[in-house]
Amino acid sequence: MVNFKSNRAFVLLYAVLVASVVLAIGFSLANIITKQIILSSLGQSSRVAYYAADGGRNCGRFWAHFAEIITGLELSATTNVHCDKNSTPINLTESNNPLELSLLKLYGIDTDTLVNYTAYSFDPIDFSIDSQPACAKVTVFNFEFGEYYRTIILSRGFNIACNSSATNRTVSRTVIDIDLGQK
Repeated sequence: MVNFKSNRAFVLLYAVLVASVVLAIGFSLANIITKQIILSSLGQSSRVAYYAADGGRNCGRFWAHFAEIITGLELSATTNVHCDKNSTPINLTESNNPLELSLLKLYGIDTDTLVNYTAYSFDPIDFSIDSQPACAKVTVFNFEFGEYYRTIILSRGFNIACNSSATNRTVSRTVIDIDLGQK
């Protein structure tokens, strides 16, 4: 006679073992897929932040040169600036922000030699990239005659709207535009 009770226990033990292995594999795959989705969204956020920084740089470059070429005047706090589709003017303020100077230093510009310049910070510029909000913060450094640099534009782009608070998923990209030579 065969003992059916011991076979049932073995089958139950075998089923629990197989189920736990399948469950462990399932959890591992779910973890890998979740990380891949996060990395994929990080790439998208990085692209949005870069395009916002690039758009801010283009706006800063346009207005730095537009003010000089068209009006014959240098960029100043009274310049009426518009970027993107914004119908309201963007305010400019004279800036002496140590963060911006440290960013320039980080990117290889010797800030100890920067003299005779005026820095103007634009109000944050809101963009919409692929229907996702983005923000750019732009500072234009204008140098006096005879300096090595003519204009430096520092643009920082973010993958969130300008009025949003930063989260652990906020991505920032910086673009620097350097115009060398004398005026």
